[in-house]
Amino acid sequence: MSLTAPPSPIGSNNNNRPLPKFGLRIKTPEQLPVVSYNDMKKTLIDDGLFDYDKILVDDKARSVCIFQKDNIKFVMKLGNHAARNDTTKYKLLRNEDKIYMALQRLDKQSQAYFPQIVDAGSVDDKFYYIIMEYVNGQTLYDYLTKAYANRNKVDTNDLLTIMLNFTRALKALWSQQIVHGDLSIENVMIEPNLNVKLIDFEKSSTALKLATNTVGSSHLNINNKSAEGLGYFYLLVKIANASKDESKFRQLLTNIKEVLADCTDCQNVYADCESWINLALTDTNTNSESSNSNNGMRGGGRKSRARASKSKRKTRRV
Repeated sequence: MSLTAPPSPIGSNNNNRPLPKFGLRIKTPEQLPVVSYNDMKKTLIDDGLFDYDKILVDDKARSVCIFQKDNIKFVMKLGNHAARNDTTKYKLLRNEDKIYMALQRLDKQSQAYFPQIVDAGSVDDKFYYIIMEYVNGQTLYDYLTKAYANRNKVDTNDLLTIMLNFTRALKALWSQQIVHGDLSIENVMIEPNLNVKLIDFEKSSTALKLATNTVGSSHLNINNKSAEGLGYFYLLVKIANASKDESKFRQLLTNIKEVLADCTDCQNVYADCESWINLALTDTNTNSESSNSNNGMRGGGRKSRARASKSKRKTRRV
């Protein structure tokens, strides 16, 4: 009995040519030691780089520790190498440290828009750490969540002040040709005095286009200059929506949108936006003072009429 070879399967090499060895084309990344979160902390303690009185938050999943020393709160971020040498937390923190170093060139007033670094560095090239001041405040997300639930109690001036400080923070950042790269509602902190601090510069760069500075991680649409596409403008709209009277912000947002749309080299884009917000804040204060003055006059008139009427009644009784 003669045997015949089975038909060649679909996709096989019918010309008896050797199949390409695709596996050899993939370069296997260098394997690096992975240090655990607890081991990173222990190493810093042993080396005298990490000292604390009390651990307040120990977030192993995010490798973030909030601790207290001499009644002052600090934040420590840790980043190790991944099992494969790709975009690791180590590289992100090293990049963030470079950004904070660049921000040291700002004047003191501008530095107020960013957390201050206490210490940072690499430990035997195994992991990176950054220790910085704890920002006493809340994220813009948390602030707006509460504001949306109590629109009648939100002060228009407060919202405009947040807009103004947010814009000034970005202007200070751009003065050093730094683009945030991950501008989102969670990366903007609001302090009790309504000052704004920008955080999380792991993806920041001086090599990105400014358009990236206006794009949040949830709204990546660099080429579409719209309310949904521009992270900066998107956040301004979110802030304005917390007002009980959104019409007060309509013209301001229109003016800012035109500034962004007409931006070419964008060198003064945040300064121009700052001017419009300052003008809106001045107009609001002027209208408020005028309203209070008119109410006082009306109230004074009522009191005068009441006193006159009372005087007449006394005269009649005499």
